[in-house]
Amino acid sequence: MFKELAQLDTNLRRAGYTLLVVVFGGAFLALLLHQFNLDPLAILFVWAVNLPAAWFLSQAAKLQGRSAWFTGVASIVPAAALIEFFILCPGSPRTKQASSQ
Repeated sequence: MFKELAQLDTNLRRAGYTLLVVVFGGAFLALLLHQFNLDPLAILFVWAVNLPAAWFLSQAAKLQGRSAWFTGVASIVPAAALIEFFILCPGSPRTKQASSQ
């Protein structure tokens, strides 16, 4: 998994690592904080750490000739950021369709 991330361009690689922290860190904090009834802090962590991922995804979209604003605003939502990440990855079907036109 990390080998594939290392081969991506800089912004996409940074977004990928940040999204890994969002997913695994959010899950770990949710499990840890659930015992103390502090679940909203895990949600706050996920949304706060996702903001740099949205920035990196918008920069990667700009380099690919896509709308940086649309990608960045859509990627503020963590689930949409994951979808945008896989759309912008070089092996995704949408990227292959765009490059063949």
